[in-house]
Amino acid sequence: MAFTVDHSQTNELKPVGKYEVIVNKVVERYTKNNTPYLNFTFTIRNDVSNPVKGGKLFGALYKKKQPTAADLAVDGYSMAQVQAWCKAAKFANGRSFENLAEVCEALTGALVIVQLKHEEYNGKTYER
Repeated sequence: MAFTVDHSQTNELKPVGKYEVIVNKVVERYTKNNTPYLNFTFTIRNDVSNPVKGGKLFGALYKKKQPTAADLAVDGYSMAQVQAWCKAAKFANGRSFENLAEVCEALTGALVIVQLKHEEYNGKTYER
């Protein structure tokens, strides 16, 4: 099977900045140490002006170590962060959800703007 070398297809870090994205999915996953987190998968929109079009971005929201009563309403995740995601997705103020799973389902397919930054960890640079 033949192919042509194309350096534009390498997995280099995307530039820091704001991106308009589509939320592909939000699912609860677990780290190797069995720590639960919400895993967000985004696709960078290719129909608007973005530094990188059609690429993927990923995000994570971890459960709080000492959740408040409000945090417990969203299974121990940060209520402030969940509210921020709802606001970013332009959900109507006052909209109700029965549980976190409903919020995650509603976020799927939403158009939001995310801020991409680079962080160093153990000598490597990662997109966050």
